Amino acid sequence: LQRSLLFLFTDDEEFGLRGAEAWIRDPTVPQESVVFGVSVDPTGRRNLPDFDPIVLIGLERSPALAAVWREAARFIDAPVFRINRDVIPIFASDQDPFFEEDTPALWFTNIGFSFYHTTSDTPETIDYRMVLQNAELLSHALALIGNSDERYEYIGPVEPDGDTAQEALRLLDSLLQSDYPSASDEEMAKFYLEELEAVVEADSHDALSTTTEAFYTGAL
Repeated sequence: LQRSLLFLFTDDEEFGLRGAEAWIRDPTVPQESVVFGVSVDPTGRRNLPDFDPIVLIGLERSPALAAVWREAARFIDAPVFRINRDVIPIFASDQDPFFEEDTPALWFTNIGFSFYHTTSDTPETIDYRMVLQNAELLSHALALIGNSDERYEYIGPVEPDGDTAQEALRLLDSLLQSDYPSASDEEMAKFYLEELEAVVEADSHDALSTTTEAFYTGAL
């Protein structure tokens, strides 16, 4: 690659992103040389046995970087969804300290983590087919970025809009194609789909029957 890749293994994420913040305060390379950051956390579990989405969070803050990841996603079979960072307020990960430095970044995750932070969170629960899919997307994107000299503008938080709703709608609609959701799960998903369709049509989150944060927290 024309650019170097730095692999950063952080600690104390759950206690306030302390590891990532410590590196930001005292980086091992010049801060201005950092083109973007990607937090891979957590990964390796399917949402359902027949639904294995990859979710990329925060790319709306750098449209040029988002375009590269869209190109990379063309090379893999797994479904890939983009979610606005600001609609997931109750979770954080190690990309957030990069955002605070106006550095483009994203959160790369799989959303099937029912074992997360429990004593059942053991190696046997990892689906290595998903790990392979993750590696394929990561390697394609990092190759495209690593062999480019482009810098990706960071534009900051973007208010959730019709595009945000459209992507969440696509995610929920894909989930409903699964054979595994219960009748109550399907009923709840259909409620969120109707709400999202109203947002897409109006291109305004004023169409929601509740606050944006509460809505997306429930939907996702």
